[in-house]
Amino acid sequence: MSKLHSFSLLFFLVACLVMSPFATFSQQHYERLAQLDVQHYAFSIVLNNENEEIKGNALIQIRFKQAVSSFYLDLTNQNDKGAGMLVNAVTLLDQAVKYEHKGDRLTVQLPKPAQIGELYSFRIDYQGTPADGLIIDQNKFGDKTFFGDNCPIGHIIGCQQ
Repeated sequence: MSKLHSFSLLFFLVACLVMSPFATFSQQHYERLAQLDVQHYAFSIVLNNENEEIKGNALIQIRFKQAVSSFYLDLTNQNDKGAGMLVNAVTLLDQAVKYEHKGDRLTVQLPKPAQIGELYSFRIDYQGTPADGLIIDQNKFGDKTFFGDNCPIGHIIGCQQ
């Protein structure tokens, strides 16, 4: 075996070892993409000058790519410092549906399994103090300010806070 071939093989094995945790981490995301396709979403929030709590709702339209009886969306739970969201209701066509919010996931149980190609519209009502993404602070004049930090995965790709 030539030195170049040995080096190439070693490089390939090291690359596989280094990248395997990322492939495992991303796997669940791709499984979700195989199940559903978010067609449209709209967020409304009510800001509060008295404290850092917000109230909001998300209107989400989903086309199902597989027959499923439940699905999940990412939504940060409240942590021990009180940051994060608390879900008040999830509705489908103005009818309450069962849900579970834990582990930073909102799992929605459908009243009947969705079939391939079906389009559903959900409303999610929530409240809490944002853990990330919306910075609530005071400006140099002492006025409360709200700033949307739109840097995706900032702690991983190096966006400044």
